[in-house]
Amino acid sequence: IGGSATVTSSDVEGGYTGTGNMSEDPLFVQPGYWNGETWVEGDYHLVYGSPCIDRGKTVAVSSDVDGDTRPQGVGYDMGADEYSIPHADVDMILSPTATEILPGGTLDYTVLGINQTGSVLTIDFWSNVTLPDGSIYPPSGELIGPLSVALDPLENRSVYWTQPVPSEAEPGMYTYNAFVGAYPSIMNKYHFNFEITASP
Repeated sequence: IGGSATVTSSDVEGGYTGTGNMSEDPLFVQPGYWNGETWVEGDYHLVYGSPCIDRGKTVAVSSDVDGDTRPQGVGYDMGADEYSIPHADVDMILSPTATEILPGGTLDYTVLGINQTGSVLTIDFWSNVTLPDGSIYPPSGELIGPLSVALDPLENRSVYWTQPVPSEAEPGMYTYNAFVGAYPSIMNKYHFNFEITASP
């Protein structure tokens, strides 16, 4: 069957030409990820600061996939979800610079913390890694933290972090796990996959 399609108001990697299209990180609550053994389905609700908020096409739809009223801002949000009240006091997003790392290299990422409340919050940040065999590293304790951080009301704060990768690290798929809360109680968490590749 012949024909063509016109795409508007979309956010797709690589992007489309046309009205309202873009190629940006949509900032989901938690993209799906590999935990070393199985694929964990993600949470594709939008978080504060998503470029998809108020950027969708105006349509005759009064609710989103969760039954929340839409629009809730100056315009409709892209996709099936309309951004609404956050599910936690603090949102956290990790953005790795690269997801393929050589043994002995570094895993670099930006962590963004978002205080969703009107009060000062002091939270702890800590992390660990799921190895290709499904075990957690380090086996006792945390890779980073817990580090105490104070966020002003409605403050967004980002930190660039460099994590050395041991030269003896085995090639394979790993999952970086980060947590915020009142250690060891978890308020929110974020994961991303990275691959350690064989030495060239």
